[in-house]
Amino acid sequence: MEIAYPHIAQFRTKSLNVLDPKLDGEPLGDCYWKVLHAFVTDTYETCRYYRDRLERASLSPDKLRSWEDFQAIPPLAPRHVGGVFAPDNLHPASEFDLLPDSYRAMIGEGVSSRTAGDRLVRRFMTTSTTGRPKVSYYTADDWALNCANSWRQHCHISRNLFRSVFNCFHAGHYGGKNVEDTFTRVAGSLVVNRHFSYTTPEQVMSQLCSGLGEMGEFTCLAIPPCNPASGAVTKGVSLHDLLQLDTENYIGKNVRVVTLGGSRADESVYHLRERLWEANRRAGTALAFYVEKYGCSELGMAAAECQHNNGMHLYQGFIYTEILNEKTWMPVRNGERGLVAMTGLRKGSRFLRYLVGDEATFVDEPCPCGRRSPRITDIQRVLDVERLRGGCASATSQRET
Repeated sequence: MEIAYPHIAQFRTKSLNVLDPKLDGEPLGDCYWKVLHAFVTDTYETCRYYRDRLERASLSPDKLRSWEDFQAIPPLAPRHVGGVFAPDNLHPASEFDLLPDSYRAMIGEGVSSRTAGDRLVRRFMTTSTTGRPKVSYYTADDWALNCANSWRQHCHISRNLFRSVFNCFHAGHYGGKNVEDTFTRVAGSLVVNRHFSYTTPEQVMSQLCSGLGEMGEFTCLAIPPCNPASGAVTKGVSLHDLLQLDTENYIGKNVRVVTLGGSRADESVYHLRERLWEANRRAGTALAFYVEKYGCSELGMAAAECQHNNGMHLYQGFIYTEILNEKTWMPVRNGERGLVAMTGLRKGSRFLRYLVGDEATFVDEPCPCGRRSPRITDIQRVLDVERLRGGCASATSQRET
């Protein structure tokens, strides 16, 4: 069933349907390269920051003729980096530098001259674990594509199971807005946000259990997995909290889908999937779908688990994700670890080969679900920024979304 919601990304004469199942069913090929190249060309021509950046590397769109040429673009790092293969330094850039020049020129003048789709409608700011906070602007069309891409990550689940969604993500952060707009605008769900005055897990549990009155119960729970005791990357209620408080087993009886993000769901500590499915068994219901997702507020949700739960598929398209060797800045091979770099096909803030500050293991093997898209596993946060300069150190928890 075709979704009546904007889901076509276009740069110059090249376009991409971010809901196209071929993006997951086969390796990315020449068609996607043409769209990616058109995005780089548009960015070079419209954004002075990237034009200067590519020219410093003696690159221009006419020199980028293949995937290998694309890999010559220096990654964008949070801090200054030295060396031949050094990423560029994002640290001194202002929040407006990554926008096309036309947006920079109209700062303070309003948006009346823009068409509806080109207007900047979302602004998100990261934490500062790899330097000062980074700001990302989405146009209306960008945000629509972001939501379509997020919906694609749930394509293995019947849409009927999303008919009523309880959203526990903070309404002012990326996660809260993404859940609300993805499921209301794209999937046609009824989304109820946790009440802004409910600040304790007990209060949120009470709201969840009250359901929708005569309309029934919540079928989907959108929620961060846990709140780590140290270095917390999420605030507020988590799945771990609610499972502990659910003495009546509301979740096991009624919730058919749990979709998670915002922090690493450490199964060796919290056993969330196991506890959820045990709740289902106690209730005598089918095992709920458990979908852990990964991304960042700067670009959106880039990866998600399928029904086989053996790593997160990279949902290439709206976001192109690479796993790079931190010494050579070239893509790693199957089974190797590297730093996560993302490119977002956006009209607003441009992030081109952006090192988000995480590392992961790259898996390029067919999945039993049938998707041919690569996967990533064991995603961890790089806490020592020196590693983004080519050094080495330890890494721990996953990035905030």
